[in-house]
Amino acid sequence: MIPPFWLVLTLVAMWALDKWQPLLQLWGKSAADIGFFFIAAGLVLDGWGALRFLLVRTGLVPFTPVTCLVKTGPFRFSRNPMYIGMLSIVLGGAIKFGSLSPFFMLPVLFMILRNRFVIPEEAMLEEVLGEPYLEFKKERRRWL
Repeated sequence: MIPPFWLVLTLVAMWALDKWQPLLQLWGKSAADIGFFFIAAGLVLDGWGALRFLLVRTGLVPFTPVTCLVKTGPFRFSRNPMYIGMLSIVLGGAIKFGSLSPFFMLPVLFMILRNRFVIPEEAMLEEVLGEPYLEFKKERRRWL
């Protein structure tokens, strides 16, 4: 199950929580529209990162063969900009829904991405790319 699957599953769970267990309404519809900013920012970040991978023809899907280390585009700022983009989309969705309960899914997705993808990918990249990746890790933060 690739990261976009977990993103969609998280969004569906957020919708269900908002519909059936909204807990506390945090703000009205006009304030909730701020969520679109985070959704758009996440989509841009994901697209920008994916484009960088496609341009250098390296594996975009986690754990597929890696041909090179991408250090340009959003990877100048973070080792995991596409995962940050997904978290931004979920944050935007939670804001858009407007109740407290969808926010509970943000740390859930974070832990899934971190434990199932980020940490194992880092180990794989260290093994495959060696010293260049270790230097990259020193130069870039994992998240922000």
